[in-house]
This record gives sequence, C-alpha cells and structure tokens, in this order.
Amino acid sequence: MNHSFLGSEPRSKNACDPCRRKKTKCPGEQPSCSFCQRLNQKCTYSQKFKPKAKRIHKVHNPHAVHHDSQGQISRLEAQVNQINSTLQALTRPSRIDPSMAARDPEPETDQRSVHAALNPNASINSYSRPGLSPLFGRHPSPELMSQLIEVYKSEIHFQPFPLFNVALLRSQWPQWPHYLLQSFLAATLTFADASFHNSTGPWPIDSFIQGARAAVIPLAADGTVSVPILMSLCLLTLCDIFAKNERRVSMNICIATNLVNELGRNAKSTDQRSPDLREEEARCCWNVFLFERAFTRGPWTLHPNTSTMVNLPDVASPKLPRVIHRSQLAPPPITNPDSNIFVSCLHLFSIWGKILEYTSQAQSGQPEEAWLASSTYSTLGMEFYQFETSLAQIHRFENVGLNSRSSEEVSQHMEYWSSWLLLQTTFHTGHALLNHPLLHALADSRPVNERPTFKPPSFLQQTVDQALLHAGWTSRLIRAAGDMGIRINNPIIAHQVIVSATVHWIFSFATDPTIAARAMSDLDQCYQFISNIATRWPRFAQKATALSHLQTIARQTRGVLGPRGLSAPISSLLWNLIDPHATDIDFTVCSTLNPSGDRVPTKHLAQLHERSHSTSSTTQRTSEEVSPDAEEQQSLASVNFMQYPGGFLMDEELISAENHLSESFDFQFLGGFGNLGGL
Repeated sequence: MNHSFLGSEPRSKNACDPCRRKKTKCPGEQPSCSFCQRLNQKCTYSQKFKPKAKRIHKVHNPHAVHHDSQGQISRLEAQVNQINSTLQALTRPSRIDPSMAARDPEPETDQRSVHAALNPNASINSYSRPGLSPLFGRHPSPELMSQLIEVYKSEIHFQPFPLFNVALLRSQWPQWPHYLLQSFLAATLTFADASFHNSTGPWPIDSFIQGARAAVIPLAADGTVSVPILMSLCLLTLCDIFAKNERRVSMNICIATNLVNELGRNAKSTDQRSPDLREEEARCCWNVFLFERAFTRGPWTLHPNTSTMVNLPDVASPKLPRVIHRSQLAPPPITNPDSNIFVSCLHLFSIWGKILEYTSQAQSGQPEEAWLASSTYSTLGMEFYQFETSLAQIHRFENVGLNSRSSEEVSQHMEYWSSWLLLQTTFHTGHALLNHPLLHALADSRPVNERPTFKPPSFLQQTVDQALLHAGWTSRLIRAAGDMGIRINNPIIAHQVIVSATVHWIFSFATDPTIAARAMSDLDQCYQFISNIATRWPRFAQKATALSHLQTIARQTRGVLGPRGLSAPISSLLWNLIDPHATDIDFTVCSTLNPSGDRVPTKHLAQLHERSHSTSSTTQRTSEEVSPDAEEQQSLASVNFMQYPGGFLMDEELISAENHLSESFDFQFLGGFGNLGGL
C-alpha cells in the first residue's frame, strides 16, 4: 500500500513495533499493548517515538489540529479525484488509438439520446444528438454536410444499397446520435475526392471510425436493436471493405445479421411502429442481406423466404424513367407484376450468392454431374428461368431503351439506372460464372481415358456458349454505362467484371481468331474498368495488377493449355480472381508460364456467321494477330464443328471488335429470337 495516498502524516506515534509491522491499529498501552498480550507476543516501542511532549503539544493546540485536518481532507479529495480520472481512462474502450486520447469522446450526458438508442421503436427522427464528441475537434457545418450528402448520393447510394432516404437526409442528420454521424462522416469522407479534402482541410477519418465503433459495437454486442445502430454498422462495414479489413468486415456482418434476426423475432411485439420506421428497418435489413451475400463465405443466416425478411415492407422503388416502348414479343408476366426494381435485384442477388457457393464447392474438389436434372447446376438454372418469368417487363433490356436516352435524362433517374445496371450485370455474370470453363470444359486436367465420367459434348457446348455470351454482355453493359454517364462505384459490380474478365482471358486463346479477338477486346475493357475503380477501392488494386499480367500473357503467349489442360498455377490464379474474398494473389505464375502451350479448342463453339464486309475485314486483321501455325490450321480444317440450327448462330455484332454497344444495341439471334441472351 502506498502510504502517500493518505498524505504525508505518519501513522500514530504511540503504536508498538509489532503492530506497526503488521499494519494493525495499536491500542498504545505501555509497556505492553493489549493486542500483543492476546497474541502472546513481545511488545516493544521504538525509542524515537517515546517522547510524548510534542504529541501532547499537538493535542492541546486546537488550531494546529484544525489546520492539519483541513489539509488532510484536501489531500484526500485530490487523491479521490485522481482515482476517478484514472478509472475513467481505464474504462474507455481499448480500440481507441492512444494518440487520440486527448480527443476521446466524453461519456454521453444527454439521457434522451441514451433512451433513444435503447428504444427499438424509435425512428431515426426521434434521436437527439447532444453534440459531437471532442474526438472531432470541430462540428460539421450545414454547408459541409450538404457537400457530404452529395458525395453519399453519387458514390454510395444504390451502390449497392439505399441505406437512407436521400430526400430526408438534410432534415434528419442534426437529430442523429453521435455514432451514426461519425459513421456517416467516415464513409462519405472516404469517397470524397481530393478537391474536397483540399478545400476543407484534413479530416480524421480513422478517428471517426474508432469513435463510432467504440459506441456501436458494445451496444450491438449487448443485443440492442435500433435503426441507427444498424445504419452505423452498415457504414462502418463499408469503410472496412474499402480498407480490406476482412476480419472486421466478417465480424460487423455477423453482428448485424444477429440484430436483424432479433428484429424479426420482436416484430410481433412492435406492431405499433410507424410506416417510416418500418421502411428504415427494411432498408437496414436488406443492406445487411446484400453485405452477407457479397462479402462473407457463408453459411448465411438471412434468406429472402424466411419470416424475418418476408415480413419486411418493400423499400420504396426508384422513380421509373419514361417508357419508350414495350416489345410486342414480351407479354407482361402472369405472376408478380411488381415493378420495384430494387426488390428484383434482391431476389436475383440471392441466386448470385448461391452461385458463389456452388463455385466455391467445385473449387474445393466437390464435382457433380452437372448435366443431370437433379444437379445444383440445373437447380440454379431453373431459378434463373423463374426469375426471368417474374421480372416486370419494363425492366428488360429491350424495353428500357437505354441507347435512346440522353445523358441528362439518365442522370435525373440515377437511382433507377444504378439498380438496373446491378440487375443486368448480376444476371449475366451469374450465367457466365455458372457456366465458367473452369467448372466444366476445363475442369478436369486428367486425360480423357482416365476421367471417371464422360461429359456430354452437347452439355459442354451449352456451357461454353453461355459463358462466352453472358461474359460479353457484362463488358458491353459496363461500356454502355460509361457512354451514358452512369457512375459506377459499386464493389459488387467490380467483382462481377473481374469474373467476366477471367472468361474473356480463357477465350482470348481460342483457336478461332475472331473469338480470340473479341475476347481480347473485352478483356481490355474489363481491365480498364477495374484499374479505374481501384483508384477508389484499394481492395481491387491487386486484382487489377493480376488482370494486367493476364493481358501480357494473352499478347505474348501462343497458348496456355498443356497436356493436361490449364496448369495448376494458372487455375489457382484464375480462382483467386473469381473468389471475392481472396486477398493475396501469387504473380509468380506469370513469369513461369510456358509460352508455347496449346490454344483453347473451339470444338464446343458454334460456327460464327459472317455476313458483312466490316466483319470480314476485322477477321482478316485479327487473324494476322492471333493466327495459328500451318499445322494448327490443318487441324482446324478437320474439326467437326457442332452445327446449331440457323436461329442459334451468333450474330456478328456479338463478336465484332469494332462495334460498340453505344453505337448498336441490336444483339439478335439470326432467325428472330430477340435479344441474344439479354435480360
């Protein structure tokens, strides 16, 4: 024990030596105290304490006694204050960086805010903000918040999720609890451009994140369910996705899904909730659903058909742009005439999550006979068909008339077009991934006579055609969005573009020169998009580098197939690109690849139909770039190409390297089958 805690006054001078050593209160009787007598021990007194004149003098001096008592009380008060300060410092969350201790938030003093945070029936408007924490150093002005709201609208809103009702943001933010405001500031400042930061000065984004987490995580861990807590978790997760903090992303999503399930269990007891609150809850729940599907490996706990999600009200649909025309060949669906495009995106994204799970199982060595009706492959294909029949016809590619709209008209309905683009890319990339050559045509590296099961050539024909077709659609949709001024800051779409790029890279080695040229052009398109978005999302920087290496391989290498198909390092590299959770990519394969490998055979591709002079000239030009040698040409001449009926032949506008989606959206099957695989 530190005796200085009680001040500098020594212990009682009439205590005996044994009592002093044991630090017990001594009665002080001499020559032997009663305490020592009870313990049968020798009682002695030190000589220096025996003089009693001074002690008697102090006792008989009331002024000295009073003065000494006041001093001791003052010292005790100072020590108590010091202990109180120490305890406050120790109980602050350890996640706060020590360098930020001077700006650490003080405990909440507004009891209304505390009550609101613990009240699940309170909407976001019922929250009172007692003022920003000293962690900020300054309050955001209304002018600054207006700028950040615009950043949210352009960079985060509907990319991929509509977390807030943007029409109410300017009136709502002053009532937010401090942790939600911190989360909003962190997310928007993360995506604000350099000119914004140059004009407003540096902002402590990391401090905002740490301050928000220090308040939100303990509340969420205790099971507190409220709209601001869920919103804050979503924004913090977005910041962690940006920073490639995969562990914290998983933890945030796990906590958020538990809160959503708890919200569903309490739904019956909270039927008095206002419509505004129920819509806010729906936004939060569907955002957590998207996060779980896109950024965790599973198993997932949120499913669209569970009571938790089914009982949620629909999120308000973005305003539809004017209708240009409706295809005469596409009658309205018989069921589910709902035109809410965001709801359609959520249903389709559920299928996308299942495809990611399917490919993960295939990569881990769990093959199936995919051509059987009972296979997971067939089940997912049927889910795609069911989705197509339920989709409101107004959202189909042939009915929206994107190429007939001006950039100004598109910008006025950006919420709709952001959702529409996610709908389209998810549909086409889902098909491309489900039919990826790594899963089917190039899945088994063993010789044919050593494989346990013979794969039906007609099935392989279907998978190759579908992969090539739908991967091409993803590239063209990205190009169309750029031409129409649709800004894409959606990490989900970025991953889908990377998946499509792996398909294009494989077919850039096709023995058919036209297919190879088309695939190489689409690969370049994908790389340009990913390299651009990597400047805003560092998590894609490594994959952009990998795509650059693949471009170099495609241009400098004759082929990539060995005696047993794709080499293990190449397959591993492609799987790492497909895996949305892969963080470390091995680039050594790019320097060890055999430059004289075989090209990807086109025996499972339908013959290309060429009917225009422009296509012929393009084919002649690209043939010089990727033309096989004489021996290979002779082997190609003997290939027995599988013939499709004329209606299934590919149109030259699909594979021409010169035609752009912005110039012509006429992707038609020959024979009048409508859009070539378009949704």
